[in-house]
Amino acid sequence: MIALRVRLMCSVAAGTLAMAACGSDSTAPNGGAGGLAYVRVVNSVYQIRHTGSVVDTVAVPLEILINGSTSAPGAASLAANGMTTGDSANGYAPVTPGITSFDARIATDPVPGRTIYTGYDGNKSYVPKLALTPGRYHTLIVAGIVPDTGVIPGGTVSFSLWDDDQFPGAIVDGVPQARFVLLHASPFAAFGISYYLTQGAVPGNLLADYQPSGGAYYQCGFGCNYRDVAPGTYTLTVANGDLYSTRTAVAQQTVTFAPGEVVTGILQSSAATDTPTPGNQLLRVVHDHPPQ
Repeated sequence: MIALRVRLMCSVAAGTLAMAACGSDSTAPNGGAGGLAYVRVVNSVYQIRHTGSVVDTVAVPLEILINGSTSAPGAASLAANGMTTGDSANGYAPVTPGITSFDARIATDPVPGRTIYTGYDGNKSYVPKLALTPGRYHTLIVAGIVPDTGVIPGGTVSFSLWDDDQFPGAIVDGVPQARFVLLHASPFAAFGISYYLTQGAVPGNLLADYQPSGGAYYQCGFGCNYRDVAPGTYTLTVANGDLYSTRTAVAQQTVTFAPGEVVTGILQSSAATDTPTPGNQLLRVVHDHPPQ
C-alpha cells in the first residue's frame, strides 16, 4: 500500500504563497483586467480505498467551495486529475476580491462533508482564508493521498495557492521574452522534479550530462519560479528528481512560446504508482496570458 504523504503547510513555507498580503501589484503588465480576481483549481487528490481485503488507491473527484459556494470558480464535482475550465481555455474564473475562503472535500467521500484541510494541532479541520487582490490570477493546487475513513492526518493536503506571474519578460535584442513556470502537483513523483527546455534534437544524454532549465517541489512549497524563455519552439522534458538526485524522464512534449506570453506547466499523476513513468504522469501546458 502506498503510504500517506504529509507536507509542510504552505502558509509557513517562505516564498510559497504569493498573495495580496505579500504585496501583489494589480497594475502589473500580466495582471488581470477590471476589478476582479481570478482563480483556477487543479485536482490531484487520491484516496486509499478499503473494500474487504482489497486495498486500492484511486484518483477522486473534488467538491471545491470558494466563499462557501461550488459555483465557479468553485466546482461541485471537479473531475479526478482534472482542472477547472473557468471562463477561458486557461481554467481561470473570476471571483470578487477581498477576504476569500477556500475548502475542498472529496465528492464521493464515505464521510460526507469532511474537509481535506486539517492542521497539526489535534488534526482539526479548518477553512483557509486569504485576501485576494483585484486583477490577480491564482492557481489552487489540491494534491495528496488521503484515507477513506477516520480523521485525515494533519497537513496531508497542504493549502497551496500559487500566485501567477506579475512581471513581463525581459527585452532581449528588442524581443520580449516569454515567462514559464512548472507547478508540481503529482503525489507520486519525487518531492523535487526538474525540467529541460531544448531546441532541435534532444540529446540522448540530456538528463545525465546537462543541467536542468529549472525545477519545482511538491505543491510548490518552494522552488516553483518563473524564468524567461526566448520565443520559439522547444521540447519540454520533465524529470523525476531534482538537481541533487538521479533524474528519470516522466513527461515530454513540444511547447511553442510567443514573445511576451506567460505559460504554465503542471505535472500531475494519472495513476497511483511507486515508480513514476511517462505512462502514469500527466503534464498540462497552459498558455495563461497572450503576448503583452
